[in-house]
Order: sequence, then structure tokens, then C-alpha cells
Amino acid sequence: GYETIFLDTHRRDAGFVDEMMAELEFDQVINAEDVVDRYLGEEPLRRDSLSDNQLFDGLIGLLKELELNQQDDDNSRPFFLSLYNLETHAFQKIRKDGKPYPLKDDYVLDSIHNYDYAFGRFWNYFRESALFRNTIVVFTSDHAHYPDRDFREVVRNESDYQPYFVDRIPLVIHDPGRDLPAQFDARFASSVDFAPTMAHYLGLENSANPFVGNSIFERNPQKPPKSLASADLEHYLISPGGITASDPLGNNSEEMEYVDYLRKTLRQLERHDRLWPD
Repeated sequence: GYETIFLDTHRRDAGFVDEMMAELEFDQVINAEDVVDRYLGEEPLRRDSLSDNQLFDGLIGLLKELELNQQDDDNSRPFFLSLYNLETHAFQKIRKDGKPYPLKDDYVLDSIHNYDYAFGRFWNYFRESALFRNTIVVFTSDHAHYPDRDFREVVRNESDYQPYFVDRIPLVIHDPGRDLPAQFDARFASSVDFAPTMAHYLGLENSANPFVGNSIFERNPQKPPKSLASADLEHYLISPGGITASDPLGNNSEEMEYVDYLRKTLRQLERHDRLWPD
């Protein structure tokens, strides 16, 4: 019963995200050209995409439309809206509408500070809108910041930082219908646990599915606090001891040998549409 919308910052066919979302059967896939036509009145500031500030301006315009629809009982329909930004990715510099980091000349810090600014503008609108009272907002990421040389220089004084693509990511939930704790221990879960977690959180009926992860809200005392992750051709074990990466030369512990076996097995099953509980 939900209207599903994906807001992609890319120009049409620039990143293939729009094709993927269409394949996943979103009702609407809105890209940079659509945002320009419907909400901005100015061209994208990047060759391949909107700037992050333009993206959030587009989001605000879209939410205003949805808010009006919800006021009309005949057109009222719950919605699921997701969006994807670009300027916080590695090697990206903010555009002329950006908000640079004021304390140091550093393009990495600029990109993060600018995204915080753009999100803040959205949040200021959202808190004053009628949607604030009945809409769940989930803030997360598909991966950590790429550990390129410039980013590692920014975090060099963080004693627990490990330069892996699978380092920590946020999961922040605003839910006006629940009294949530300030923090929750995810017990070293990884991105494969995200979809099962949200399905569990939203109370969706459980059924056979291809997810290999588990909800972080399902506590199993027999299950150790560990998870697996893959990035490019590398695979990782995430546990209380930190992140352990596979050795490309094959000098792996017995535990990592099992991780490698499991990863290859899952990949083969997934490739042949056989990734099912039975």
C-alpha cells in the first residue's frame, strides 16, 4: 500500500542507480533532470549529478508535494522515500553552493561539513512540517568513507580507526511513534543485517527471503557478536577485537579460512538464485 520513491542525485544514465531502482520496481525514480524541472529551476552544479545542497532542496520540494497529498484524504497514501547523495564520496569537492569547513582548508572536511549543513537545512524544514508527527526517518550509509590517503590524514589521531571500507557506519532512527533509547548496541552487525533489521523494526510479516543477515533486535545468546563483510574482492571478520581482513597471500587463520569459504559459497548460491533457508 506504500508509494515507493527513489531520489537519485545523478543525471539520467550517469550512475546506473536509476536503472537499478527501476529494476527493483520503485513507483517513481526521480533523477537530477527531474529535480531541476520540478523544484530547482537551475541546472545541476556537477557534471554528473546535483550538488548535495541541490539534492536536499529537491527533497524538500518533493516532501512539500507529499505533505499536500496527505492533507487530501482522497489522495492520501503512505510513502517510502529513499535518496542517494554523491559529494561525501572519496575525491569529491563541494560546488559553489557548498558550505566549507571553517577551521581548516581541507576538501575532505569540506565535503562532510557541507553534507551536515545540507542535511540540517532539510531537518529544519522537516521539524516544522506535518510529516514530523507521523514519519520515520532512518539515517544510514551503505559503507564507510573510502580510506584514501586524504581521509586517513583527517582521522590519523583516531586511535580505533582501521582503514577499511567496512569501518563503522551510522544508524540513526527518528520515530515519533516510539520512545527509543539514545543508543543501542548492534553487537558488531554489518550492512547485511540492515534489511532484516528494518523489516523487524517495522513489524513486517516474516517469510522466506534471500537475506543472509539477521535483525540486530533479535538477541541470540548462542550467536557470538561477529559478522562478515565484503568490499571489492576482500572479505572481513568484524568482532569485538576489531576488523580482521583476509590475507591476499592466503596466510589466514582457520577462522578467516572459514570466512573465505562462506563468502564464496554465498556468492555462488546468490548467483544461481539459490540463496534460501532450505
